[in-house]
Amino acid sequence: MIKIKEFIDDLAEIEKSNEQKAHKKNQKTPRSTKMPKSFFEYPIYQELRNIIISKKSTQIIPRRWDELTIDFKNSSVRTFNLCDEKVYKVSNAYNYNEIKNKNVFIVVPLNGVLFKDIYNEFKEQIDIFVFVQISRRLMQKSGYSESQDIHSCDTGQVIQSILSFLISRDWIDYQSWIADYQKFDLDLDELLSDMARYYKDEELLHLIVRLKTL
Repeated sequence: MIKIKEFIDDLAEIEKSNEQKAHKKNQKTPRSTKMPKSFFEYPIYQELRNIIISKKSTQIIPRRWDELTIDFKNSSVRTFNLCDEKVYKVSNAYNYNEIKNKNVFIVVPLNGVLFKDIYNEFKEQIDIFVFVQISRRLMQKSGYSESQDIHSCDTGQVIQSILSFLISRDWIDYQSWIADYQKFDLDLDELLSDMARYYKDEELLHLIVRLKTL
């Protein structure tokens, strides 16, 4: 036979447990007051592992591979939403041969076998991409904000925006900029001379001259 007192006690215990669960459910979950870190709290140029190359020297993706939007259906494709451009990852000669005749952006591992094989063909684009990423790192260090990041896929405009920013920091002289880029094994003076040959643009040449006079 069921003892009435024990039965009532069990019901009371169950009711008490349900009340505690309901109370806990209605309480606000404690949350950290710390905001998640922005990408701009980290150095932009750090362990650059991949190089994004355009088949057209007039176009560039001014971001790193790990900044692009992931395609969860295809891990070898990412998108730069600002310019609505897709970037295709290739890591060997077979993958490259499959896509090399298409007018697309590709990303290759830095200093891998494929990178070395195609370096001479895309030296101009590779040098500019590295310059852009180092520049973003230095610009960030000297007061770069997310709103001032590069918002174009036009190579000429990207270069001009970087040079304009460097010139605007006129308390930093040209030799200091050369030294800063040299820390990342990039010869700024040589690259600017190459740019002057690559792009015969009067505005670009004017900015290069102004930067060199700092």
